[in-house]
Amino acid sequence: MEKANVRQRIQMRALRYLLKKERHASTITSDVTDYDTYWIHFIPREQSSESEEGETSKAPESVRMLVEPEPDKPLQARRMRELHGEKQKPRPLTPALIKGAEFEIRHFYKDTETMYTSPVTAALSRFTGMFWLFRVWNEILKANASRKTKFLRERKTVLETIVKLDDERVPGISNFSVAREIKGPDLHLVRGEKKLRYLRHIRRIIESLVFTEEVRYDANRKTYTPTGKCMASLLEWERELRIHRAHVMREAIIILFTLVIAAGTAIQAYQALYGTPP
Repeated sequence: MEKANVRQRIQMRALRYLLKKERHASTITSDVTDYDTYWIHFIPREQSSESEEGETSKAPESVRMLVEPEPDKPLQARRMRELHGEKQKPRPLTPALIKGAEFEIRHFYKDTETMYTSPVTAALSRFTGMFWLFRVWNEILKANASRKTKFLRERKTVLETIVKLDDERVPGISNFSVAREIKGPDLHLVRGEKKLRYLRHIRRIIESLVFTEEVRYDANRKTYTPTGKCMASLLEWERELRIHRAHVMREAIIILFTLVIAAGTAIQAYQALYGTPP
């Protein structure tokens, strides 16, 4: 019992640390090129009951909570809006509320997104600066990605987003809701032609998914829904991307070993010319 209490107190401190470290409100620009914000959701542990036969039944639907991004106030969380429902009022975030909870923490840093399933892991990544290395690695992957692979990754991201929104029963899945889910909570800060270009790009990707029958448009509900073909396509695309990532990893390792050998050769040459320093 005591260990559980300590764990929840550590999680609470980690959440406060993350909200105090994000700084997008003061540095974000109209073109949204300087992201540094955390989008923190969690699902409380489902209440279960055991019947006389020993079977355990869980709640039919999980409650998805959003941690309010207010670093200068006590931690609060509010329930995500239900279908056609009103915005819920925030409630104090207590250790009992996050006991056994399932976290989903998305860190938007510049043009890189990193997902965490624990506030402690996210806080350690922030404290040690590992989140910056994730962005560097992402830039290396993008620099070595071909145009075809880039488009394939975008199709995969859009399709996975539509599947996620459909699983969460989000009404009226549209180009804007997909773009907002991908870019994060600050998409509305984008202004001008850049936002229009991005929304048109998302619309073209969705239309291509409709054409290849991974997605269909429900005219009655005015929403996009995934078809049975979507899972087969996602598996095939993931296989192709894994092959590509393996090639990029191999090239990166070769470059790293080349640099190490070159550095060792330079040190040996220096020692041969000038002798080993005392």
